[in-house]
Amino acid sequence: MHANNPRILTYRDLLSAQDIHLDSFLNYLNQQPIHKRRKLLNINTRSKIKPYPHFIYKYLPLAEDKHKKFLRDYLVESKLWLSSPNSFNDPFDMKCRYIFEGKPQEKRKHLNTRFKLYDPDLPEDQRERIISHSLTNDQFLAETLENIYKNQINENGVCCFSEDTKSILMWAHYGSSHKGISLQFQVCKDISIFTQASAVTYSHEYPTINYLKDNLSNAIAGTMWRKSKNWEYEKERRIIHPIESNCYLQFNPSALTALILGCKLESDSEEIIKSLLRERKQKNYPPLRIFRATQDNKEYKIRIKRISNFS
Repeated sequence: MHANNPRILTYRDLLSAQDIHLDSFLNYLNQQPIHKRRKLLNINTRSKIKPYPHFIYKYLPLAEDKHKKFLRDYLVESKLWLSSPNSFNDPFDMKCRYIFEGKPQEKRKHLNTRFKLYDPDLPEDQRERIISHSLTNDQFLAETLENIYKNQINENGVCCFSEDTKSILMWAHYGSSHKGISLQFQVCKDISIFTQASAVTYSHEYPTINYLKDNLSNAIAGTMWRKSKNWEYEKERRIIHPIESNCYLQFNPSALTALILGCKLESDSEEIIKSLLRERKQKNYPPLRIFRATQDNKEYKIRIKRISNFS
């Protein structure tokens, strides 16, 4: 079953998986002033899609040189990095459970059709042997399907955001133990890009895909916004682009509206940020508001305070 791959995912598959009629929605939004866009994006509807917050946040550590390069990408080049899921810190992320349930004759017919489609030159006797082996060996079939799934998933580019910039855990895990930063993006200022940031669904169980009966591309797309319930505190949103991993996605410079500095941000990191902000100014990009995360005096909370003079 080495050639039995589902077709390549498209962006339409991702939209279909979330029940989003994006074209007409974006066309309408683009005709509206900013304040009305904000209101419309935040309306709760009957669709599967969760209302958009006014802002989403990208936590960024500054511990390594590659992180500082990413910071320049955001501040000066106005581009997002789309990473591959195989670089994620959670091996359970985007995982699913494959099943192959149905009548024996349906299974045989389905596999035979798939082989003829994806490997037409395979001799008939060899094809029959592989099909028979697949139908009598559940473990072989499950492993083969899982490998197909992993290979396709890892080709997709992902950029992750959070709805919460005051999470102590998020700062600890993704902000260099509070020595990094958080970037604030205003969704309504680049709706073609940031309305793609759909909310992750958290669950105790893997999503299930029936290889025999489900539309595979739509079903696979639906797994990309699923994570374990243990990660629910992240309040995550994801932009996902099919077959575009490890590349950049350009955004409107005005959509980046603020920087939040970690409460333990080091002085050398501050100097790097100031230098990049000067570069940004030279390109005549909109200025950013600068905030600092601080520790509350009484509770386990982060407070965000505006910095009036950061240069």
